[in-house]
Amino acid sequence: MTESAFDQFWHLISGALTLNPEVYNQINNLPQGTQVALTIVLIAGLSQAIGQSVVLFINKVKKLRFFLSLGISAIIFLFGFGFWAISLWLTGQFFFNTNLELITVTRSLGLSYTPQMLGFLIGLPYFGIPISVLLTLWTLLAEITAIQEVPQLNIWAAFACNILGWIIHQVSQRTIGRPITAFGQWLLNLAAGTELVTDRQQLEEIVMAGNQSSSFQITTDLLPQQTNAPQRQKIQPIIKYILHSAG
Repeated sequence: MTESAFDQFWHLISGALTLNPEVYNQINNLPQGTQVALTIVLIAGLSQAIGQSVVLFINKVKKLRFFLSLGISAIIFLFGFGFWAISLWLTGQFFFNTNLELITVTRSLGLSYTPQMLGFLIGLPYFGIPISVLLTLWTLLAEITAIQEVPQLNIWAAFACNILGWIIHQVSQRTIGRPITAFGQWLLNLAAGTELVTDRQQLEEIVMAGNQSSSFQITTDLLPQQTNAPQRQKIQPIIKYILHSAG
């Protein structure tokens, strides 16, 4: 009986985390490789949403809607991954003549998202920002390994492919991707049952005021009701840090 990519799931995960180039060929040759790659991206999206869930707490999203919002965030993350995969595929086709199928790029890139499965750690106080930077660099190295291995590019060509793909991705997000981004935000608001405040400064003001935003009533249990000025000065940098990590 032929093994599937799901049978080799943990082997593929550990290989991606250790930047083993062989796993990128394996996921493209094993049955159900596409499903495994998309599963990894969904888990990564859910993990990122959990790490940034402080925004949902501050907006006082109800329990059921809270979990629904996490699921919607993971799906939106998956669509963002799709844009990134297409951007890299176009870059490889037009600038490096790789002649790879989009599905091959999708599998390889999806596996390279493995470090993002640890994204829930970005919500840790004091360590969130360094962990976020580490995961970003780790994922970049995994992507370069994938691009270098599957199309057989040298390391500099793989790095250049990532840079050009990122530029195409940014341009597409700011043009044809704008309606999709707006629709995603609308879905999040619908799942949360309210218009989410996501601006970092506004979130900080809501927490520190412990009162209400300009558009709807929000109470908070993150601060005592009676907090003197020295105490608030001590708490404010911590709140800023948490919000910065969530951003």
